[in-house]
Order: sequence, then C-alpha cells, then structure tokens
Amino acid sequence: MHKLLLAVDGSAAAHRAVQYAVALAAVVPSIEVVLLNVQPEIDDWSVLRVLTREEVEAMEESRAGDVLREERAVLQAAGV
Repeated sequence: MHKLLLAVDGSAAAHRAVQYAVALAAVVPSIEVVLLNVQPEIDDWSVLRVLTREEVEAMEESRAGDVLREERAVLQAAGV
C-alpha cells in the first residue's frame, strides 16, 4: 500500500493537488490519501481586539474543517 500525505489550505493549488491525487489513484489503486490541513494563524489586529483567543481558535478550526470537508468530498466521490 502506498500513502500520500496531502496538505490542503483551501487554495486553488491545493485543490489541483487533490485532483492530481484522484488521477494518481486511477494508476495506483492501492494508494491511501491522508489530508493535512494547513491554515495561517489569524493575527489581524482588528479581529484580535474584539474576539477572545478561544473565539479566534474556533474560527480557525471551523475554516480548517470546511477545507477538509470540501477536499474529502472530492476524494470520496472518486472512490479514493
């Protein structure tokens, strides 16, 4: 079995990498794709001055979950 660690951040480039993984899985059917979400930390002073650190962390986790859900759906639709 082959494993592919794929970092995704919601960018177009990351989405193309997911599509490439789908194409690769057609050639290597035993491939296992592991998604890793990479998000920049929210450090905008206008956000940090009105939200608590816990609220900012919740925003970051929500954004990460959205990205993973979208890319996971692409992989699952392709049977990967």
